[in-house]
Amino acid sequence: MRLMTAMLTGLAASCLIATASPATAENVVRWARGDGVLTWDPHGAFTLPSYNGYEQVYESLIMNDANYNLLPRLAVAWKLSPPHGASSCARV
Repeated sequence: MRLMTAMLTGLAASCLIATASPATAENVVRWARGDGVLTWDPHGAFTLPSYNGYEQVYESLIMNDANYNLLPRLAVAWKLSPPHGASSCARV
């Protein structure tokens, strides 16, 4: 009898917790992939699954179009420093 009471209490508590803060599109990230992200630190891992995960969560300063031209994302302006764009400066 005690086991049944404990199980029902646990079930009721889990139902209350589940309905107290419903999941909405603003606070749920669904990620389905066979091999997962190694770390959520963008500088911590350099694997394709990690990069794909970062792209879903973090926004970059710039992006490339189909012709590999630089387009703004977070950066509103940027310039490449000579020689050959070895370093760059972005204004966000």
